[in-house]
Amino acid sequence: MQQIRGRATTPALLCIALLGTFFSVCICGQTPPDTYVDEAVVRGLDFQFLNASPGNGQGFAAVDLDQDGDVDLVLTGVADLVQFLENDGNGYFTNRTDVVNPPLIANAGAIAAGDPDGDGDLDILIMSWTDNDRLLRNDGDFQFTDISLQAGLDFRGKSVGGAFGDLNGDGWVDLLIVTGSTGSSLSSDHLFFNDGQGNFLPSSQFAAFSLEEPGMQGMLQDFDLDGDLDIYISNDKGYISGYPNRMFENQGGFFIERSDLGSGVTIDSMGICAGDINLDGKMDIYCTNYQLPHPLLQNDGNFGFSDVTSTYGVGFGIVSWGALFFDHQLDGDLDLLVLDSGFPNRLFVQDGPPPWIDNAPSLGLDSPGYSYCCVQADVDLDGDIDLFTGDHLGNFHLFIHPDEGNGNFIRLDPVAPAPNHFAIGSRVEMFDDTGALLWAVQRGAGQYYKSEGEGILHHGLADAETVAELTVFFPGGATRTLTDLPANETWNLFHPDLLGDGDRDGDVDFDDYLQFVLAVDAGFQSGFEIFDMNGDSSIDIVDLEALLDRYDGPLLDCDEDGVLDLMELFLGSDTDEDGDGLPDDCDLNFIRGDVNIDLAIDIADPIQLLAHLFFGDPCSCIAAVDSNHDNQVNIADPVHLLGYLFSATAAPEAPFPDCGDAQDSYQCLGSGCP
Repeated sequence: MQQIRGRATTPALLCIALLGTFFSVCICGQTPPDTYVDEAVVRGLDFQFLNASPGNGQGFAAVDLDQDGDVDLVLTGVADLVQFLENDGNGYFTNRTDVVNPPLIANAGAIAAGDPDGDGDLDILIMSWTDNDRLLRNDGDFQFTDISLQAGLDFRGKSVGGAFGDLNGDGWVDLLIVTGSTGSSLSSDHLFFNDGQGNFLPSSQFAAFSLEEPGMQGMLQDFDLDGDLDIYISNDKGYISGYPNRMFENQGGFFIERSDLGSGVTIDSMGICAGDINLDGKMDIYCTNYQLPHPLLQNDGNFGFSDVTSTYGVGFGIVSWGALFFDHQLDGDLDLLVLDSGFPNRLFVQDGPPPWIDNAPSLGLDSPGYSYCCVQADVDLDGDIDLFTGDHLGNFHLFIHPDEGNGNFIRLDPVAPAPNHFAIGSRVEMFDDTGALLWAVQRGAGQYYKSEGEGILHHGLADAETVAELTVFFPGGATRTLTDLPANETWNLFHPDLLGDGDRDGDVDFDDYLQFVLAVDAGFQSGFEIFDMNGDSSIDIVDLEALLDRYDGPLLDCDEDGVLDLMELFLGSDTDEDGDGLPDDCDLNFIRGDVNIDLAIDIADPIQLLAHLFFGDPCSCIAAVDSNHDNQVNIADPVHLLGYLFSATAAPEAPFPDCGDAQDSYQCLGSGCP
C-alpha cells in the first residue's frame, strides 16, 4: 500500500515540490561544490534490494561489529539472507555472510544494534514483517549466536524498527520495538525491560503501549534534559484514521504521555530524526510525511514544541521516508538529508539564517529513485561524513564525501562503565572560547528509519583547531568537562569512574602506572585519553597525582622522605632498573620460592602459594612467589615448587638457596632476609 501511495502524487503537490527545489537552487547562486560520488559497487557493495514486502524500505546497520574502529555493514532485503560485510579500514568491504551463517528470515526489513548482555560489543536485532524477530549475540570475529528464544524476543508481528537504551536507570539497555500495519490489520508496539542478564521481559505498565497503531519508527532521546531517555513514536495514517505521533516522558522508568504539547502531530508520519537546530541545547524533531508538509518541530522545553517548518523552509517534498541531521561540510552547523520515494532526495543546507537551502542537486544527492533508508558514517576514516542510502527494489548506495572544501572536524565516542559500555543516553555540549554553544548532541537510539548508525558523534569545527570546551553528561548523572581538545581526531570521552584504568581491568594498579608513563612520553593523543584525569588535553604530573589518588595497589615511600616512590620514579629522582615499581635503593634481598618468608623452602611454601592464587591470601614478596622465574604468577609456580621438593625438578633460580638480590619485575616488600 505504501508503494502505491508513493506513486499516487497529485499534480498540485508535484508543482509545489518542484517550485521549492527551483527556488532553493536559484537562491544559492554559488559555484557548485564538489559532488558526492556513489562508490558502492567499487567498494564491494554491489547489492540490489530484492525483497518487495512490505514495500516501505529495507533497513541496514553501519556499525563496528569487530571493534576495530571502522563501520561494518549488515543489510536486509537481499532475498531472505541478511548480509554481513567487514570494512577493511579504508572503506572497502568483504562479505562475511558465510562466516556469520545467519538464519533465514523472511521479509527482514529493519535492524537495531545494542549491547543487551553488557559485554562491550554490539549485538544485532533483525526485525521482520512476517517472520520471527531474531537477536544475534556477537561472539567476536564475525561469529554470532541466535539467542532470540532465551532472550524473550522470539516472536513475530510486523516489526518495523527497534531501539536499545536504558529506560529504567539500572544500567542495562532495554528495548523498544515499533510495529506497523497492513490495511486495517494493526499491531501494538512493544517495550521490554532487561532482566540484568541480557534477557527481556515485556512491560505493560502503561496503556499507551497496548494501543494498536500503525507505527513507523521509535526514537529514544532526552527531550527534557533531565538525564533519562524519553520516547517519541512516529505513526502513519493520521490523516485518515487520526493516529497522532506520540511523546512519552520518562519519570524513573514510568512513562507519561506528553503528545498534546505540540509533538503529537497528526499526519501520515514516516521517518523521524532529532537535532538541535537553534543551539539551545534541546533536541528538536523532524518528521517526514506522505504529503506536504514535512513538519519541523522546535523543542521549547517541558515537552512543548512549536512548528517552525515554514521558517526553515524544509517542508516540501512528496512521500518522504528516512531523514537525518548532520554537518555535511564540517562548517559547524547542522544540515538535513531527506529521502523521498516520489521526488528527488533533498539536502537542506544551513548557510546563515533560515531558510535552509536544498543543495542536493549540486551535491549529487538528488537521487530520483524510491529512496527509503539512510545512515551517516565516516566509512573510510578520512574525517568527513559519508552517506549510505537504499532504494526500494533498487540499489544500495554509498555516497563518498568529496575531499575538498571541508572544515576541521571532531569525532567523539562516550564510554561508560559496564553494562552500558556505549553510554547510550549520554549527551555532549560543545562551546567556543566565549562560552557560546556550538553544538549539542545526544547518543540516543532509534535515530534512523529502520536502520542503525555508527554512534560516533561527528561534527565540523570550520577553521577552529581545538574545541575550547565541551561537557559530556553521562547516564546516571556523572559529568566531565574537557578543554582545548584538538581537532581532526576521534576522542574517547571516558566516564569519571573509568579514568586511570588504562587496561580496563577494573582497577588502577602498577600496569596502569606504566601505561601512564608511556602516555606522558608520547604526548596527549588518541588512545591515551583515559589518563587525562582533569580533562585539559595534556597528561602531566597533575594527572599522575589524580591517578595515585585512586591507585588500588600499595603506595610506598620506602625511603620515608614524604614523596611516594612512584612519584619519585616519574620525576626521575630515583631509578627502577628492574621495573618492579620500587626505587632500586629499596629493593630487598629474598629467597626465590620462600613464599612464607621463613628463610626455608618446604611444603608450607606451595601451600601458601596455592592459598594466594585461589583465595587471595596476601604475600609480601611477589618476587619470591615467582618460583620458576617466568615473570608470571600462576599455577605453574606451586607445581614447580612441589616438583623441586618431591620429584627432583630443577631448583629455583637465584637468589636461591640463600638470600640475595635480583633484577626482578615483581616487588618484594618483606622477605625475612637481612
